[in-house]
Amino acid sequence: FCIVSTDNIDIVVGRGKADVCIEHPAISREHIRLVGDGESMTVCDLGSSNGTFIRGIPCLPGEIMYIESKDEILLGEVRFCFHLVGKDLDQG
Repeated sequence: FCIVSTDNIDIVVGRGKADVCIEHPAISREHIRLVGDGESMTVCDLGSSNGTFIRGIPCLPGEIMYIESKDEILLGEVRFCFHLVGKDLDQG
């Protein structure tokens, strides 16, 4: 998981030094970028070698697709599930 501010999300998923690191040969070093502004969330394939699919629909390199919480994203042959979970900061 990756903790972020829901007002400004900009996360790169990939291998190595990515914000969210998935060490698998099907994942490119910079595979996708997740961007959100508190109201919507998008995915952009960053030119990955093995492709990106959202709900079974291919996301072409550079294409921006909207996603929702609990959407399944396929990175090459790796299943990546996106869940947006709120945290009540008053609970300590």
